[in-house]
Amino acid sequence: MAAALVGLIGLGLAAPGVINVFLQAGNYVAGRLEENKKAKEFATNLRTFYIADEVDVLRLHMKSAHAIVTDPRTEPFEKTRLNNHFEEIKSLLQSINEFTNVVLSTEWDLRFKRRSALAELRKSTARCKDCIENFRDRVRALRDIHYSESDLLLRPLDFNWVLSEADPITLSASALVRLGRTTREIRGTPPMSRRFFYETIPYTKSTKLAIQQNLEVVVQKLAMGGSGVLPLLGFRDDDAEEQFQIIFVLPQREAYPSTLSSLIREIEVVPSLNVRVNICVQLAEAALYLHSVGLVHKGIRPDNIAVLPNENGDIFDADDKVVVFLFGFDVSRPIDQYNTAHAGELLWQRRIYQHPQRQKRVADADYNMGHDIYSLGACALEILRWSSFVRLQINRYGEEEYTLSPEFLTIYRKFKEGAGESRDRESSDMAIVMSDPKRVQRILTTCCKNEVSRLAGRKLANIVSDCLKMVDVEAELGAEGLFKAEDPTNVGTQFVDRVLVQFREVANAI
Repeated sequence: MAAALVGLIGLGLAAPGVINVFLQAGNYVAGRLEENKKAKEFATNLRTFYIADEVDVLRLHMKSAHAIVTDPRTEPFEKTRLNNHFEEIKSLLQSINEFTNVVLSTEWDLRFKRRSALAELRKSTARCKDCIENFRDRVRALRDIHYSESDLLLRPLDFNWVLSEADPITLSASALVRLGRTTREIRGTPPMSRRFFYETIPYTKSTKLAIQQNLEVVVQKLAMGGSGVLPLLGFRDDDAEEQFQIIFVLPQREAYPSTLSSLIREIEVVPSLNVRVNICVQLAEAALYLHSVGLVHKGIRPDNIAVLPNENGDIFDADDKVVVFLFGFDVSRPIDQYNTAHAGELLWQRRIYQHPQRQKRVADADYNMGHDIYSLGACALEILRWSSFVRLQINRYGEEEYTLSPEFLTIYRKFKEGAGESRDRESSDMAIVMSDPKRVQRILTTCCKNEVSRLAGRKLANIVSDCLKMVDVEAELGAEGLFKAEDPTNVGTQFVDRVLVQFREVANAI
């Protein structure tokens, strides 16, 4: 038992085995008080450690506390506050044990200290009792919050899909528009049938729990609501299809949304600069919202950006009636969740929008807000040029395949000639250029300098260039880097906010 008190010193609430060690230490301290007639009266303040029913209740609260501090859904400040309560209880147990040593001692030299030790025992045990109650109250409050947030999980009685000949409309393999019905008011959406936008996240029996835990964190933050992301209705578990579905409330218009990648590919007439800058503004607003609530998207690219035309079905409307929103939250996560596998993107047509640190099959670095900002810049580059670096074509077998645009390859070949590189006949230009992430970045920054300056002006070119170079500037700062700051969330949001302000200044000046 004494060993438990010593072992408790270095254990936090998140530590494995902390519950048994804590209860044993408390029982040991309370038991020592029981051994002395003068100190016995103070043992009742620690009865929660030796009365069986109360021990069981405290054990349940400790289990809840352990689950709360190890749950990624819990806000960091709440974890800190709960840990502080626990640390105070631990400290009091140590003090009570030391005062008990004095009271139980038979040494002559300590006889004058016993009276003051008894007084301190009275104070310490009473304070320990209060701290345990405060600890329990906070655990109960946090547990209740978590239970109430489960309302984000839509049940069959709350929401169902409605069969319709026109449904579903597919934006991508995992993003669709479909007619659904709410049976009660959910987050301001009245009970009715209407079109909803949703995305699917497949799972297997072995991955379901981990995916759901991350998804619960993400949807809680999306539910806060903000520009650039559709209002969240909730998420549902479709057991039959083995997939989760994140469901958003779509503005009710005649037209359906389209992905930005399909619009750039299909609409050959370049929209006005007003329209293009407006799309950039809304995209930056989306990134700012996600970062401000502590999320990194991890997949900002044109096929995860949707554009909903105005009431007349027109995307060339320069005002804010054209809605731009982000989706593709299947790999999103909280910014402070670093225990990722560094798994890189396999498809080159997606990697091209990612920072070089994230383009390899095994990424070189943890994902941070700077990587989202780089992707924001790569997308803005395509929007302002209204031309994609990724082309979809039909090959000789009649199958769709992706290839790099002629403009991208032209810049690459100029680099190659300037460097005196010889052509590798065994490999295509596309395979060579995509094998070097830094080369991809150089091509994008060169295109930004040459084409965006010409098509949209130097100020917009500088904004895009800043996004493409931000992570590298941060890396050069080393230990003083932006994302080494005490609060990297503030750094990321401040940078995106500055980008957004600059986009808006250009929009207002046009």
